[in-house]
Amino acid sequence: MLKYIWRKLGLRKVILERRLSNSVGQWRSLRDEILPGVPDDAIMIIPPDPYLIVSSIGDTAMLDPLISHVRIEFPEHKIYIVTASDAADEAVRTLGLEPLQIARTDLRLADVFAIVEKRRFRAAYLMGADGLDGSYDPYFSGMQIIMLDAAARTGARATITGFSVSQMFHPMVQQVFREIALPIRINLRDPLSYQRFVDQTGVGAHKVADIAFLLDDGQTGRMAPIIQWIGRRRDQNHKIVGINFHPLLLELSERDKFPSLVDAFIQSLRQLASRHPVSFLMISHDTRGSSSDIHGLKPIEEALRAEFGERILYPEIQLGAAEIKGLVKHVDMVVSGRMHLMIAALGAGTPVFGIEYKGKMKGLLQYFGLDTAHLTSADEILHSPGPVSDKIERFLEISPRQRTQIASQVPAIRQLAEANFALN
Repeated sequence: MLKYIWRKLGLRKVILERRLSNSVGQWRSLRDEILPGVPDDAIMIIPPDPYLIVSSIGDTAMLDPLISHVRIEFPEHKIYIVTASDAADEAVRTLGLEPLQIARTDLRLADVFAIVEKRRFRAAYLMGADGLDGSYDPYFSGMQIIMLDAAARTGARATITGFSVSQMFHPMVQQVFREIALPIRINLRDPLSYQRFVDQTGVGAHKVADIAFLLDDGQTGRMAPIIQWIGRRRDQNHKIVGINFHPLLLELSERDKFPSLVDAFIQSLRQLASRHPVSFLMISHDTRGSSSDIHGLKPIEEALRAEFGERILYPEIQLGAAEIKGLVKHVDMVVSGRMHLMIAALGAGTPVFGIEYKGKMKGLLQYFGLDTAHLTSADEILHSPGPVSDKIERFLEISPRQRTQIASQVPAIRQLAEANFALN
């Protein structure tokens, strides 16, 4: 009952907006008291998930290139990662970096500002990703921006790396963007997000590509059994289709429909496999609790394996970001419900049939000059699994042409990703 009230009746939205409103009021009273000073030899990075740090492969795909850049530009500086828990602190130390536990919800904003002011960071980076437009949690988005604002006011060179703006750009978060200190470099990771941001905030910004496009692909021994399976399937003249599916394809208020959505998607894939020589590789790209990909991929694998046997593979190990980018080079196409798996595949030159959510994937495809008509959605899958199977089938047929188109654009996209670090 409490979950129903929280999700269905809008209680969550009311509480999060009230928290953000209270924090914005405190921010307005505190921010002008911060004065710039001489920066220290320290860098601050605000990650997309300060609780788990690297449970999302997509977060790792952004964090690794960012850390590499920081170490080159600021070789003698200490790198701090903002955290919200002791578990996150340990994850940061495992990376060889310093935790800064200032994202806890029980910490007063005045204390956060005092800590940031004391550190005097030379540069501060807020990793944009999916969650900065307030469409998931306006309080979380607003607080991340406010933390970066505090660093900027102490004199840090502040940057927000490329992020998406959905059709659900929260108005309170828009207002926070209008009030942040200048100059903070604001980067949007696709042309559609850029236009939405500028139109709805009136704030100047820059059009870049996602920083994850700078991630190099990896080839490790752990990947060998998967590559060997792909080889055996190709010996049977099969096309290899990577599959990703997860609960976040539905809004929180509709999450109870996820089992039905999985069943409908199984129908789509079963129809495709019964008509064509294809094999399916389950690709896990996120392991975070209730939003983990396992909740979608495991029932898909179990249902299809019962009918198609060796044509289905769900690897026993969780591959890392670079490994996944190296793996998707070997498949013919990917069906992706994760933005950063789409980025990994496109960056590796592999066509992606995207499952749209919050209107974010169209902009990415526009960068590559690809037809957005090949996207599907949770709603379409749920109500029209047969036609969705037909769409995937048609996409598989044109995927060789898509691969050529993608390859021609990758160098330019990498240059746009480098623009996250521009100084103007």
